[in-house]
This record gives sequence, C-alpha cells and structure tokens, in this order.
Amino acid sequence: MNNINKHTCFARLYGAAFLFFFVLAFVNAGTLSFKVTDVQIAPPEINTQSSVTVSYRLSGSGFGIPGGLSGVNVELMSSGSVVKAFHYYPGEPGGWQGLNTISLTPADLPPPGTYTVRVSAQGIDATAPDYVRISDPANPDLQFANPRGVDVNRVPGSLFQGRIYVTEGAGGTTANRTTVDGVYVLNPDLTPAFPQPKATSALIGSLGPWGSSANSPYRPYVDTEGKVYITDVSDPHAGLFVADGNVDNVSAFFAYPYPPGGSRSSAGLVKDSSGASVYGGTSGIWVEGAGATRDVYTTDEDVPPGNSIWKRTVPAGALNNAVRPTLVATPAGADWVADLVRDSAGNTFAVSLATDDARKFDASGALVATLPSTGTGYYGICIDEPNGALYLATNDGRILRTDLALSEPEVIWYGSGAAVRDVSFDAEGWLFALNGTDKRLDVLALGDFIVADASATSPGTLTIQRAPIPGDIAPVGPAGLYAGENGQRYGDDKVDVSDAVYILRLVHGLAPEP
Repeated sequence: MNNINKHTCFARLYGAAFLFFFVLAFVNAGTLSFKVTDVQIAPPEINTQSSVTVSYRLSGSGFGIPGGLSGVNVELMSSGSVVKAFHYYPGEPGGWQGLNTISLTPADLPPPGTYTVRVSAQGIDATAPDYVRISDPANPDLQFANPRGVDVNRVPGSLFQGRIYVTEGAGGTTANRTTVDGVYVLNPDLTPAFPQPKATSALIGSLGPWGSSANSPYRPYVDTEGKVYITDVSDPHAGLFVADGNVDNVSAFFAYPYPPGGSRSSAGLVKDSSGASVYGGTSGIWVEGAGATRDVYTTDEDVPPGNSIWKRTVPAGALNNAVRPTLVATPAGADWVADLVRDSAGNTFAVSLATDDARKFDASGALVATLPSTGTGYYGICIDEPNGALYLATNDGRILRTDLALSEPEVIWYGSGAAVRDVSFDAEGWLFALNGTDKRLDVLALGDFIVADASATSPGTLTIQRAPIPGDIAPVGPAGLYAGENGQRYGDDKVDVSDAVYILRLVHGLAPEP
C-alpha cells in the first residue's frame, strides 16, 4: 500500500484550543472500491451448441478515479478452480459502470459439466492529479431532490466520527428515489445510517413542521461535542435547532416560536419581551468552545441591520433561549449572507449569493479583504486552516480554493454547470460537495488511492449438457425437451405424463397426436 502525507482538512474547525489535534495527520492512502452485484445466468441449462448470457452490475467509488479499474473477469469455475475466464477492459461492453450483459457462444464454453460463474472487478493503485469524484453518481443513497447543506462529524474519538449529514429542503423525485424534507444521515462508507431520514416534518414533533420553503431545513453543522445543529431560513419557521448525533431529540436552540412576552413578525424576525431583536432566518452557523459556555456565530437575514453576522455567548446545554446577539460584522449590501467560517485568530469569513464575493473581517469586525469577483454567487464555504485554504461552493457549479488572505482563487472542481449548494471536509481531507442542480452528493478526493477488487458469484449454477446426437428425440414440447439415448434430458428439466406419451408415440412411429 502506498503511503501519502494527506493533511487533515476541516470545514468547521473547533477553535484554537483544539487545533493541536489536527495539524498534519499521517494516514495511509485512501481506499476506494468497486461493487459487483446482481450476477445472473440465462438460461441456467444449455447444451454445447447453445449460447448463454451473463449479466451483472458494476458500481462503487473506484469509478471516479482515472485508471481505477483495470478490467473485469468473468470466470467459469468447477470445484473451486477456474476452468475458463474472459477479460473485459474498462469502457468496453463488460467493463461499463452500471449494467453489463455479455454473451458466451458455444466456442467459449468448457466441456459439459456444472459450473459456478464469478464476476470480479480488478482495482489498481491510482494517483489522482487533482480533485476527482470518488462517489457513484448513480447511487440512489446520494441523490436528493432539493439539497441545501452538508457537514461531517470530525470529532476525534466520537462514536459518530465520519458520519455525514445532508439537509433535504423540500423532498421530491430524484433519478432513483423519492425523498422528503429532513436530515439524511450517512455512514462514512456512504450507506444510510438509518432506513429513513431524521427530523422530517412528520417527526419533528412539537416544534411544528418545517416551512413550505425549500430552504427549510437549510444547513447542518456539527460542533465539537458532536451535536448536530440545523439552520432554517424559511419565514414561517426561521431559526436554529439542535439534536444529538443520531438527529434524535430535536430541540429549538433559539426561543420558538417566540420568547415569553415577545413577538414574531410575518417575515420571521423574533423579538424578546423588551422589543429587542434576538433572531430570524439563519443560514450559517459556527460554534466555538465547549463546557461552561459556547460562542455561537450565525448569519441572520432578519435582525437589523439585516444580512449580518452575530455572536451569542450561550451557557452549555442551554436551549430555547432568547440571548440578545452582539454584532460581529455587516457585509454592506450583501443580500443574504449564505455561510460563514472562522479561524483561530478570530477572523470571520463570509460568503454571499447576491454580491458575488467572499469577505474577511478581523476580530474587531473590520473588513480586511474581499475575494476578487469570479462572476458568480457563493452558497457555502469551508476552511482548511492548517494548510491556509478556504473552499467556496459557487452558484455556477464550481468549487474554488483560495488562501486566508482571499487571493485570486483557483478552480478545483466543475459540477457540470450545476449549482454547488455546500461544501465540507471529513477528517481525511475528502471533500463533500452538494450538487443542487444534478441533485446529489458528490465525494471528491485528491492523492494516491488503493482501489480494492470486488467479486460476486451467481446464486445459481450453469449446467452444460452434451449436444444432441442421432437417435435423440428433439425437440418436444414448447420448452424444448430433449430425450437422449442414454437418458439425458434438456430444456425444462422435467418430464410429465404428456411428455412421456408424446415420446412413446414418436418412438413407435405413431403420429404425435392420437
């Protein structure tokens, strides 16, 4: 196995007190794999003058890596030994991603006997020159009708480390499944952690259903303790909610529907009993600290002066609160600050959909840098502070990388012209990009990879009989029954009373029908 120095990257770093865990982690090369499924033989019994088809389905993360597949073998085996094998190269029939059907002619077949059929996809060591998709775009578990946000649990030692959380804003029909609004939880291997999504309209309970807007729920976020926060920017249900790592026990983080004695406007702005604004539509969140207190940073479109970044110091475990926020920064003219991240020096980075920019504010809230225009709006941002990088999800289907000074960015991923709704890292530096137009979660990676082999064997066997010889009576009946001189039978593998009468009449030279 190749070893690489793969830096650890984090979309939501946990504050200066935790940074020493994260710098320059050394891990083995990433391991990707193929899947071989649905191996079928048709027909299961033939003679040596007939053909047989073998069908199977190829999928898996290895297809996203250039050169990740060296080929596919279809093997006919007897007593555990390979009697005959056929090789199919990547990209040709037999080596396609998805369903493959091949035909074995009489010349391809081994001698009469009973054989098992095994299909194997051969992986190789591969080097990705840049970020490439390592997830299967046809995987229904990664398809979402109205995806809004993604985050990953990166808490060292957490029971749920590596879990992926995707918010589905409205649900609907995708290429391979139908979704509902809520939070979809995936295991690190991209399989569903639960058979059904969590925090759906039907399950959220006393908090009321998610709003009718496709921005409800909006963005997930995992804090240093593994709690999952869920933002919402729809006016009927604006605010912030929090749950455990299973997305159970969902609670209102802000006072909901409004504080005692307070009020709520039709636009979603909530005020406390004294008339002070406390929260509104929340698109982004960042949490620093743990234990006695937490500093919770949010983007809010409703609290005056609107579309600003706010800070609340919240006691540990406090819920349903109406803490008055402190203004951190106001990106002037920004219509909807979509997301934010912070670094250990107290700088805040925010992106906007409408003003086509990313901005950096220092600890005092002063604007210190603006990303040069790239001709598009930004939906999301994540930070790789140990390596001094920011990653931006754009409205025109790209992911951009820039430094913490917001220098001229470079494009590291094109999303087929589709909007990238959000972007996040896991603990190994794999990038999760939420494709809003093609409606799926893409997993991207950079570096060296071991692409593991995969194989599957047909649940049935292939039985090859000898060809009919003179003296055999054939064919008889609609299924093609053969009666050989030594008792061999071909076709439907059964003889009933009508077959017996039919054969006896032919043997004695009588008409088939009396």
